[in-house]
Amino acid sequence: MNGSWKLILPVGFVLYSLPLFLRVNGTSDYVIDEEFHIPQGLAFCRKEFDVWDPKITTFPGLYLIALLLNPLNLCTVTGLRMLSLAGAGINILLLYKIRRRILAGSGGNSYAAHEAITMSVLPPLYFFSHLYYTDTLSLTMVLLFYNYWQQEAHLPAAVFGAASVLMRQTNIVWVCMATGMTVLDTLVNQCARTGRVPKENVRLMGKENFLDFSVVASTLQQPPIAVQLHPEHLGQVLFLRVDHSAVRGIPLHQWFHCGGR
Repeated sequence: MNGSWKLILPVGFVLYSLPLFLRVNGTSDYVIDEEFHIPQGLAFCRKEFDVWDPKITTFPGLYLIALLLNPLNLCTVTGLRMLSLAGAGINILLLYKIRRRILAGSGGNSYAAHEAITMSVLPPLYFFSHLYYTDTLSLTMVLLFYNYWQQEAHLPAAVFGAASVLMRQTNIVWVCMATGMTVLDTLVNQCARTGRVPKENVRLMGKENFLDFSVVASTLQQPPIAVQLHPEHLGQVLFLRVDHSAVRGIPLHQWFHCGGR
C-alpha cells in the first residue's frame, strides 16, 4: 500500500483542490500580497531580471521558480498560481514520506497518510495553495531539505536548504535546527570512539563521560557537517552583515514587530 499512497495522495489532493483553485483563479487577478508577487513573478518568467519591486522584502526564490513556465509559454497569473498548487501536491507526498519514516512502522502507512492529509488541509496552509505566495513553495523546499537530511544525503540537503532560504530567509531557523542535530550526533559519535564509551553514555553535561568539546573544531570539518553547514549559513551571515536584517529591507529591530512578506 506504500506505493499506492505515494500516487493517491498528490493526485487526489490536486483533483480535490482543482475546483476551488479554478474558482479562486476566476474571481480576482490579485489576492492580498499577490499585488507584489504576481507582477514580479511574470517579469522573471519572461526573463526580465532587471525588474524589481523595492517593496518586496524576500529573496527572489519564488520568482526564479517562475522560469519553469517560460518554455511552456505559461507566463500568466494562472500559470504562476498553478506552481503553488503543484507545490502543495508535492508537499503532501513529502509529509507522508517524512512521517512514515519517523513512525518507522509503529503507526502504519495509513496513519502516516492520514497525518499528511490533515497537515496539508490546515486552513492557513491550504488557503495559500491556490495563490502565488511564498508559503507553499517555501514549505516545499523546507520539506525537501528535511527529507534528504533524514536520509543523511547531505549534499542534496544542503542544496535544498539553501533553496529554502532563497525562498524565504527565515527558513534558516529550520536549517540551523537540522544542522545542529547533525553536529551534536557527529560529536557524540566522535567522543564515543575517542573515549571508548558507549554512545548512549556520552553526556553534554556532568562529570562522567563528559562530551569533549576539544573535538568540535575537527569534527565540524568532516564532510557531512561541512557540506550541510557551510553554504547556506555563510550566505545568511553575509546577508545579515550587509543588510543588518533577518528580512530583506527591514531593520532587525523592526522585524520582530512587522515581519516580511
